Amino acid sequence: MDQGKEILRKTGAFLLRWFYLILFLGVMAYAVWIWNKIIFNADWSEEKKQAYINEQSVFSFDSKSYQQVTDLINLRKERLNSNYKFTGKDIFFPDGF
Repeated sequence: MDQGKEILRKTGAFLLRWFYLILFLGVMAYAVWIWNKIIFNADWSEEKKQAYINEQSVFSFDSKSYQQVTDLINLRKERLNSNYKFTGKDIFFPDGF
């Protein structure tokens, strides 16, 4: 009786390994299929393209904020090039270098 249980246990373990391997390969094949479908065969209809373009056109370019940011960047570049010295308290080197 013990020999029969041992054979059944070994057979079950062997089949379970193959089941996990087949399951893993099946999941990987499904993932590749989804990846191929979404990435490589992503064909949009003209209606969907136009809807996307219309959705993106809602966002407007804020030129005033853009100009403020570019002015700030240019000011920082000028300070860097003109050897601007920070006059505030340095918390890392309070006595200087």
